[in-house]
Amino acid sequence: MKEQHLGSGNNTTFETAKLYTINNTILIKDKGDFIDLNVKIQVDLSHVDDKYHEIFVNMLTSKYLDIASFGDNPFSQCEPYNKKHWWQFWK
Repeated sequence: MKEQHLGSGNNTTFETAKLYTINNTILIKDKGDFIDLNVKIQVDLSHVDDKYHEIFVNMLTSKYLDIASFGDNPFSQCEPYNKKHWWQFWK
């Protein structure tokens, strides 16, 4: 957060935003005509720690776009859960 002096005792505060936007279109067919509705969902991830951004983005895209890449891409920071064998329950 940054405060800027404007003079005459006036100040304003600036805050950096990390916006993520999902755009989608919903189509309705009515008697041969298509009616479309553009949907825009925007979130600000500036108050969320950077290590959780990928998780939130994957949750948003899986919920609203029906796609997700939890750890499937080479740039993913998400680490897969290491499944243990039944005899390693104490580790």
